[in-house]
Order: sequence, then C-alpha cells, then structure tokens
Amino acid sequence: MTSYHHQLVELIDHLEQGIRKGEFAFIFDVDKTLAEDRPGDHTSHSKKEELFELLSFLQSVTGGAVAINTGRPNLYLKTIIPHFSGIKATENGSIIRRGDYAILFEQTPGDLEQLRELLEKELKTFLRRKLGSRKSNDLHLERCYLEEGKEASLTVQFTDVADYSRAKEFGDELFEHIQNAMVASKFSDRYYIKNGTVPGNAYIEVLQDKIDKGTTMQRIMSALDFKGKNPVFFGDSSPDEPAMQACIEMGGFAVGITESAPTIAAHRLKNYQDTIAVLKGLKARFDQQPLRLNL
Repeated sequence: MTSYHHQLVELIDHLEQGIRKGEFAFIFDVDKTLAEDRPGDHTSHSKKEELFELLSFLQSVTGGAVAINTGRPNLYLKTIIPHFSGIKATENGSIIRRGDYAILFEQTPGDLEQLRELLEKELKTFLRRKLGSRKSNDLHLERCYLEEGKEASLTVQFTDVADYSRAKEFGDELFEHIQNAMVASKFSDRYYIKNGTVPGNAYIEVLQDKIDKGTTMQRIMSALDFKGKNPVFFGDSSPDEPAMQACIEMGGFAVGITESAPTIAAHRLKNYQDTIAVLKGLKARFDQQPLRLNL
C-alpha cells in the first residue's frame, strides 16, 4: 500500500511535469482548501503572506493561469490576499474579477435587498420558534445569522456547532422554512436554495439561477490565460463537486481536500496544510530548476 507521503510526492511530480509542459491551469476553493477561517467572518483575518507568495509563484510558472473559485465574497479575498492579481470568482461565480478592477462576468440581482429582508424576517420567526423548544436549549442559536458583505447572493451561517447530527437536523429544518417562504413570495422563480453541513458549521445559500461553481469553471477556462490548458481544481466539499465535474469534462482532474471532499477527486489531501505543503514542494522544485521559457 502506497504511503500518504509517497502520494504527496507523486502529486507534486505530476503537477511539476504538467506545468513544465505548459498544460495545467490551477483553480482553488479557499475554505478548508487553502485556509481555515471562521465561516461568515470576512474581515477580521490577517493577511496570508505565504499563501499570496505561493499563488504568485504559480502565476509566474503557468503564464497567469491561476484562479480562485469560492463561495466567499470578494471582501474576504481582499482581506487575506489583497494583492492577488489573478482571477477571483466569488459567491460561487456570481461575480468574476481579474484582480480588483476588471469585471469579467457579473450577475447581480436587482431585488437582492428585498430578498434579504424576507430572509431576515423568516430567520427571526424560525429562531423564536426554536427558542421555545426544549430540544434547542443548548444549541447556542445566537450563532445562527445572515452574513454581511455579499454582493450577489445570501448565506445563513450556523457556526461552532459541536454536534454534527444536530447541526444538520437544524439546518434541514431551517432550509425547509426558508424554501417555503421563497416559494410563497415568488423568489424561487429567480433563485435557488441549497444547504450543507460540515464539521462545526451548517449553512444555507441562496443563489441566482444558473450560478454554480461548474458554470464558473467554464467561464474561467475561457479567459485568455487559461485557454488550451487542462484545469486542476482543489476543493473540499459538496459545493465543489460541479467544479470538479466540469474540470474532468475539460480534460483536467480534481484534488479533494479533507474526507468531506467529493469522491470524484482523483487525488486526496488530508487538510489545507497539505495543500500548502504541495505548493511549497512545487516552488522548491522550480527554485532548484527554474522554468525554461521559449523566447
């Protein structure tokens, strides 16, 4: 049986070979893939200088073919990697930027504030009802809130939940409550809702129709720096599966991070620290033997 360390070395070997042949473009989710920051909190984190250096290194050896594809808003990326100049697809691809200025794609709804008001109202109603239930006494419902800082989507977070099964049960109940309210208010004609539970956190996302990480992958790969390359996507959970599937269909492959990653990933890493270790291993290879440019 191949050791985990040997698997990491094999992955670094494969990535190095593809980069030297000019074959690979790199696309990353962020949470639990490149970092592990508190969900829903987008501004209180320090800059991640090492991550920025590693992404800049990848840009230098791939001709700029490096992108972020995340459910987080741009506000979060501006906080942790403010000088990253690659493609940033935020809120599952609702807005795709190059750096901070050039918008490559944008689908921003005109009625998002009305939908936010509906979600705030329905969340308060639901939480009042749960507070009256003895089953919810130790769930710390004050940790359930509607995120701030998003430009084109909405997310309800329920953070720091110790009991995974109870977090999932709570999230499923809230999902049904919000979904029914959206149907009654006709918002379901233009938006869809999805939910998920990962260790320590349950969440509900409300997104515009035809927005997901899979269609976003296609838009990223149509950019000039990415055309003709095979995509390599790093992600950790079920919302990343459409991106992984799109990646495979375009001739690339996926790297799954954590045991929660979709099974279609060709490679699997234990945690985000191992993603960083793989990138550092790649950089060490190219520091030792720089890429030869065909001038």
